[in-house]
Amino acid sequence: MMEIAPGRVSRLFIALEVPDELKAALLRTPIPMPRSRPTPRGRLHLTLRFLGDTPAELTKRLIKYIQDEFRLIEPVRLIPQGIGFFPNLRHVSSMHLRLELTPELWELKERLDRDLHRLAGIREENSFKAHITLLRMRSSPSAADFKGLSGWGAALELPETRAARLILFLSRQERGRQLHAPIASCSCCR
Repeated sequence: MMEIAPGRVSRLFIALEVPDELKAALLRTPIPMPRSRPTPRGRLHLTLRFLGDTPAELTKRLIKYIQDEFRLIEPVRLIPQGIGFFPNLRHVSSMHLRLELTPELWELKERLDRDLHRLAGIREENSFKAHITLLRMRSSPSAADFKGLSGWGAALELPETRAARLILFLSRQERGRQLHAPIASCSCCR
């Protein structure tokens, strides 16, 4: 894993890794949306908590927390529920796969929220919507685009699966691209 330099501020988030069988099913057919950027296969994930800019000392504590408290976590089912759009249908900036908020996913999310508040005073400010971002859009879709996206979503045959790992990611810009590097992780039981 990556070394964290003293005094450095890192942009962090905690996510569940999407298993290969779900990635393959999502990417089997190209998404019919012009003027958009599909999420690359290696970056498909389910964000549990966005932490934002985090000082080096807190980053080190979070790495230790993930490694010590989550050596192995119970399986977390990922149950696809169709496609959705953020922030809303009038002003769309991204399309995502909606996931059912299963009891084990909710329990993991609640545990992270409690622990992050206790460890670092970090509170969740947004309501949680379980999703995997599939693409970002430069402009809102037209009616024809929505029709194509709806047809694409309806044709998907997505498996119910289980998350592979819980990961603390460092996110950074490099040569105009957003990169996500894992800095701590634990496996999920299968």
